[in-house]
Amino acid sequence: MTAQEIIAAVARKHGFAPSQLKRNTRIGRNTPEIVRARDEAIAAVRRELHFSFPLIARIFGGFDHTTIMSALQRFGDRDVSFERRTIHSRVEILEAQVKALQQRLADQRPEGF
Repeated sequence: MTAQEIIAAVARKHGFAPSQLKRNTRIGRNTPEIVRARDEAIAAVRRELHFSFPLIARIFGGFDHTTIMSALQRFGDRDVSFERRTIHSRVEILEAQVKALQQRLADQRPEGF
């Protein structure tokens, strides 16, 4: 299944055209119903295809990746906050490893350097 097929299926389910779930559409305005349907489509694309936030943002018409993260949180996708914590933890681990390596290198330097 492709992202476009997922978007079309969600749009049909809610009675919208697929283009209405994307940004910068000239067909109507962003009503709460369209926003909810878009959030569902974003969550479905993420869940089924495991695309990155920036890629999903491009598919939906050029949103910022943080908009995609917000949509997933509104839809109730708790994996987003877990993913943020996981990334933050990985960064902290890498920072600690870099500091440890720097210290080891400093300890190995000959006197006078």
